[in-house]
Amino acid sequence: MALLKPFQLAISAELIKKYSGKMPFHQFFAEECKLHKNWGGKDRKTYRKACYAYFRLGYAVKNMTVENAIVFALEHLENNINEPEIDETIFLNKELISHTVNYNEWLVNLKHAKPVYLCIVKGHSFKVKTWLAENEIPYTEINSTAYKVDANAKCNALIENGWAWIMDISSQAVADRVNVSVNNQVWDCCSGSGGKALFLTNKYQEIILTCSDARFSIVENLKKRFKSTHLTMPEIEISDLKNPFHLPTKYDIVLADVPCSGSGTWGRTPENITRFNLDEIKFYSDLQKTIVSNAVKSLKTGGKLYYATCSVFSAENELNVRFFEEKLGVKLIKQQILNTNGIESDWLFIAELERL
Repeated sequence: MALLKPFQLAISAELIKKYSGKMPFHQFFAEECKLHKNWGGKDRKTYRKACYAYFRLGYAVKNMTVENAIVFALEHLENNINEPEIDETIFLNKELISHTVNYNEWLVNLKHAKPVYLCIVKGHSFKVKTWLAENEIPYTEINSTAYKVDANAKCNALIENGWAWIMDISSQAVADRVNVSVNNQVWDCCSGSGGKALFLTNKYQEIILTCSDARFSIVENLKKRFKSTHLTMPEIEISDLKNPFHLPTKYDIVLADVPCSGSGTWGRTPENITRFNLDEIKFYSDLQKTIVSNAVKSLKTGGKLYYATCSVFSAENELNVRFFEEKLGVKLIKQQILNTNGIESDWLFIAELERL
């Protein structure tokens, strides 16, 4: 990108100053574009890139004026300048980061935009490849069901046709760690809109799966996604695991992909690097303990608990696992941070535990 023109710099700075953080920046930016219909495609691309460059350097540019910070950030990122003293100040609380995270690699990861990963519904890979070729969209085949495309690639038709859904490659790797045997009863107890449930159903086909979430609208979205892909619909429950909750079934596997700080996905939402309130870490850690404490009651003896977050904070990851071992009658089998593709994917945590 050439040096910003004065009006481009002024508009980019005004967008940053106006942004309140009450919604993801990409949504805020889309709303602003609707209000400024005179912005052309190149204008929007320029403003978006300038704003995200500013966000990606986090605390490293907080003491600069917004205008100077934008110019500095664009130069730093576009020229891929290696300045460890800058990287080390992007985030200021290293002591909070999980020991399973390579801290310096995570900081570098924050500086790079992420591609989009398509998870392919079995039986549709030829259709997907043909459609991508016809629409001249370059892609990289990561494996038989995962393709990488540029973040700006227009792939809505693939989703609408039910041939694929969008799912970060690290998120796919987390779901792939859940080992299901024939006739296992599986409970995805914080299913959200069902990305991991879709993955497991796509992988195992005949899985006996129950999905639950506290939010009715989210569960309805899950149903729509399953209908779109024509995968077998799971059993659906509305459950708020902040309160004691019991299902009649005892499960072989409980997947608890719990609400969290989202710090492992800040490479996609870098506006949160400086806006995240560190007091929320305790809030999420306590919430996660409550959810798992209630969910594990529905796990069979000898059954597997898969505990997952999209966080890099130790309080949400290995420290919670330690609590589960001490208080909930489970033992740790293994735990790990997954950053599947270097600078091009999220950082997610998963632990596998067994109920004693």
